[in-house]
Amino acid sequence: MKKLIVLTLCFFSYFTFASDDVKIRADLEFITNTNVESGKLCFGDSECTTYSTFYLFNTRVHNVILGDVVDGSFKVIYGQHALIEQDITDVVLTLKKLDENNQFGALYQVVSIE
Repeated sequence: MKKLIVLTLCFFSYFTFASDDVKIRADLEFITNTNVESGKLCFGDSECTTYSTFYLFNTRVHNVILGDVVDGSFKVIYGQHALIEQDITDVVLTLKKLDENNQFGALYQVVSIE
C-alpha cells in the first residue's frame, strides 16, 4: 500500500509540472542587475519597499533534463532576495518561457535553482 501511495505521488508531481516549463543543468554567467522590481515587502497597507530585483544572466546549457529548450546559450532573468552579483555554475534550473517582447531580452525566467 505504501508503495502505491509513493508511486501515485511521483506520477502526480510529474503531471503538475507546467507544460511550458523546462528543467536543465547549466551555468549562469552574471550580466547585470536590471533594477526592475521582482518582489515587494510591505509593512501594513501603505509602507512597501523593493525586496528583490531581476538579474540578467547568460545561460550555458550542459544538458536538458525535461522539456524543450534551445541548446547552447541564451539570456534568462532571475529575481531573488540577497542574490549575489556573480556567476553561478553547474546548477539545475527550472525555467518558464517569457514573452518574446519582454523588457529584458531574455528567453526564460528562472523559477527555481537546485
